Amino acid sequence: LAYNATFGEHHIDATLLYGASERKYDYTKALGQGFTRMTLGYNSLEQATTRYVYSDAWREALCYQMARVSYRLMDRYLITGTVRRDGFSGFAANNKYATFPSIALGWIISEESFFKIPWIDYLKLRGGYGISGNQTSRYKSLSTVASEIRYIFGDGGKPVIGQEVSALGNNNLKWEKTAGINLGLDFTILGQRLTGSVEYYSTTTKDLLYDVALPDITGFSKIASNLGKIKNKGFEFILTSKNIQTSDFKWTTSLNFSTNSNKIVTLTGEDNDGDGIEDDNISSNLFIGQPISAVYGYVVDGIYQLGDDIPAGFHPGNYRIVDMTGEGEITPEDRVILGKGDPAYRFGIMNTLEYKNFTLSFFINSVQGGKDGYLAANSSSLVRDQNNLRWNRISAWDYWSPRNPDAVYARSISTPKITPTVYEDRSFVRLQDVSLSYAFPKSVTNKVGLSEIDLFFSGKNLLTFTKWHGWDPEAGSTYSGRPVMRSFSFGVSLTY
Repeated sequence: LAYNATFGEHHIDATLLYGASERKYDYTKALGQGFTRMTLGYNSLEQATTRYVYSDAWREALCYQMARVSYRLMDRYLITGTVRRDGFSGFAANNKYATFPSIALGWIISEESFFKIPWIDYLKLRGGYGISGNQTSRYKSLSTVASEIRYIFGDGGKPVIGQEVSALGNNNLKWEKTAGINLGLDFTILGQRLTGSVEYYSTTTKDLLYDVALPDITGFSKIASNLGKIKNKGFEFILTSKNIQTSDFKWTTSLNFSTNSNKIVTLTGEDNDGDGIEDDNISSNLFIGQPISAVYGYVVDGIYQLGDDIPAGFHPGNYRIVDMTGEGEITPEDRVILGKGDPAYRFGIMNTLEYKNFTLSFFINSVQGGKDGYLAANSSSLVRDQNNLRWNRISAWDYWSPRNPDAVYARSISTPKITPTVYEDRSFVRLQDVSLSYAFPKSVTNKVGLSEIDLFFSGKNLLTFTKWHGWDPEAGSTYSGRPVMRSFSFGVSLTY
């Protein structure tokens, strides 16, 4: 339901929304094998010597309401307020609904009579605060039961279906909520030659939906929970520049830059070791004061060589683990925070050049990890044992040998006491898209009865600059994965 009205210099838009949805799924399969006469098998599955029946079903429902009011005064002062209420069947009985309010303010400064800066064409300041939610998947708050063939009683007995609890329920599971504030500035300057925006945001997420790892002795590997609090902040910058504008030649550049960081503020609040500091959840890879993508493991400093002073349990060709505790022995206590999986910043640059009927465009994409960021596992290793007497791998894998001591990957005649995971920085700069086209002039197209004829040539993923050892740093693909496909295309576009 929508309403809008203008009263002089006042304008109001109001919206009311109600929605509900239900999703249901039912599945049944009957299967027979071993028929004496196949002509009767299709409609007489009971004649099969072996018969199977499979079935499955699920159901989920959502319900939501929203009210929004926008007010504009003199086309320069803007305010929008929204309240939304959402419900989902997947949450616990007493926590199925949650309310999410937000407010946004805007001020078009360039419309003010006192604003007299000739080189600024447009300037808008905006800000907002709001709460958003994240829902769980269906049945997460309930204990679930799995049914499989479990028993056979006696010789020649028929199999019997057994049931067991496969997942623990959580009667307190509720909506994950994120409260955030953002401030932004939109601008157009220098006779509309530069257009862009700058934005800063900061959010706090609490009651995170997370599958917390459980000790194996409980009989379960994890439980769906609401966990802790995370702070997140970032900066975004977008700029479009008309560098050159003449009758024959035009050059336009678009730039985007963004950075984001997050930090775990609290988890469960428990201090079981009594040191006065909240405990980390090492089994779930969650650490207080660290990003949610923190990388935790052993520090690796190369590969053991022939003639090195090698500790017990390790051999030439194994990864060399740093003794961080200084106790003279490699133990799980030597693990530390190595960095994070998130990047430090991203940027992209698109250039478009037009000369008469020719157009050339190219896009550069980059993700940078900064210090100890954008890490991914890349620690292939080989051990020559009785089950692996031959080594036959593609040459891209730079494995250690006495003749190749400066190799990237470990290779040894014996398995080490501890096999660490080695992480590498995935930072890259990629020439991602290049396109060249030519538009035939009207004098040509009119003669053949067409309105437009365009020839084009394009290439994708042409060059990648990175120190990552593998096919694709952006996907974290090693040499055992798949490369980014470099492609070229040529075509003709005809418009009648």
